Amino acid sequence: MIVDGSTTRQLLVYLVDDEPQVAFSLSEILRHSGCQVKSFLSGSDLIAYAADSDPDVVVTDYVMQPIDGLKLAAWVRRTYPKARIIVITADEHLIRRAAGDNLAFQVLEKPLNSTGLIAAVHGISSDEAQHCA
Repeated sequence: MIVDGSTTRQLLVYLVDDEPQVAFSLSEILRHSGCQVKSFLSGSDLIAYAADSDPDVVVTDYVMQPIDGLKLAAWVRRTYPKARIIVITADEHLIRRAAGDNLAFQVLEKPLNSTGLIAAVHGISSDEAQHCA
């Protein structure tokens, strides 16, 4: 939840994963934690999407074709400069070799657990996320 002055609203999360079952599962976890989620099965799908509002958080898988998570993260940074970016990978070292150590996004390693995902998306501690899961 985000408090804007006197109003409270759900976090808007764009989730990008090329595996439909993974996208569905992660979306459900985030919806259950109070997020509004829009899922995409590729970076190209997100880029083609004409949104009425900017996301608060973009969660993307790293290994995707034709646009990988790093290229998508760079596009997100230019297009939605206020959005937090979370890149999911099975091997954080691959990302660090490709992007360097000064990452402009957070990295979550697979296998994911719901508490870690919720904590990262909401920007809270794992203990606080336990209450959202």
